[in-house]
Amino acid sequence: MTIAQLPVGPVIPVSDLDRAREFYETTLGFAGEPAPGGYRIQCGGGTALYLLPSTDYPGQAAWPIASLQATDLPAITAELRDRGVELVTFDDGPQKTDEHGIADMDDLRIAWFCDPDDNIISVFQLT
Repeated sequence: MTIAQLPVGPVIPVSDLDRAREFYETTLGFAGEPAPGGYRIQCGGGTALYLLPSTDYPGQAAWPIASLQATDLPAITAELRDRGVELVTFDDGPQKTDEHGIADMDDLRIAWFCDPDDNIISVFQLT
């Protein structure tokens, strides 16, 4: 196996591991398990996010730290809202969002939300 064939999993810095686990498992509905130094969140298609306790870096990225691909983005944004997740919205510019919290950007539709540490996560659908 070469480096280009290795699976990848984003590592998300969190200030409070228990609070982050609650959000990813209970609010979003992912399954998780302890991992060396943190916690592994199992995602679709055999992928995973890794939560790593950190007091230095949570919520500091100005862009999404992870992106989830959807086939029915309006259904996913409705599910997020039903779970109490607030979507990030924009009133103008290329990221202007509609009433569902979705922006149409070239070849994709995209929505954003934040975890408890204000780490940005996107959900997108290719058009």
